[in-house]
Amino acid sequence: MAKQPEGVTVALNFADGTVGVMTVITTEYSADGSVRWSRQATPALIEEEIGRASASFAPEKVPVAGWTPVNVTDIPADRTFRNALRHDGKAFSHCPIHAKEIALAKVRAHRTPRFAELDAKRMAAGRKGDRYLAARLDAEADALANLTDPVKACTTVEELKKALLTLGVE
Repeated sequence: MAKQPEGVTVALNFADGTVGVMTVITTEYSADGSVRWSRQATPALIEEEIGRASASFAPEKVPVAGWTPVNVTDIPADRTFRNALRHDGKAFSHCPIHAKEIALAKVRAHRTPRFAELDAKRMAAGRKGDRYLAARLDAEADALANLTDPVKACTTVEELKKALLTLGVE
C-alpha cells in the first residue's frame, strides 16, 4: 500500500462568513514509499493553492477572507450543521442562527412530500363529501405545519440536533 501524501490543513474563512477546510499537499510518495516530490508549506504556497482552488468555489464565497492552519483532529466530525461551521482563528464552532436555518430547512424538506400526499387525500375527501376524513386530514396537516415549532424553540446546536433526532429528520 502506497504511503499517503502529507500536507498542511487550513481553515478557509469565506467572504459569506462560512468556513471550509482544505489540505495543501506538501509531500507525495511513490508506490515504493520514496518521495516523489516535496515542497515547503509557505504562506505564499498556501495562498497560491487557495487561489487555484477558488475557481471552483461558489461566487458568494470568493474571495477567501482569510485562512488559518488547523489540526485535522480539531475539525468536527459531526457534519449535521456543516454549513454553519465557523473558525475564529483558534477553534471551530457552529453559528447557532445559521444552524437553526439549516434545521428548519431540513424539517421543511422532510414534511413537503407528506403535505402533497395530504392535499391529494383532502381534495378526494372533499369531492366525496367525507367531512370526518377531511377534518382528520386537516388535523394531520396542522401537525405537520407545527413540526418546525420544536426547532424554533431551540437556542443551541445541541438542542437542534436533539430536536431533529426526535422528529426523525436527517
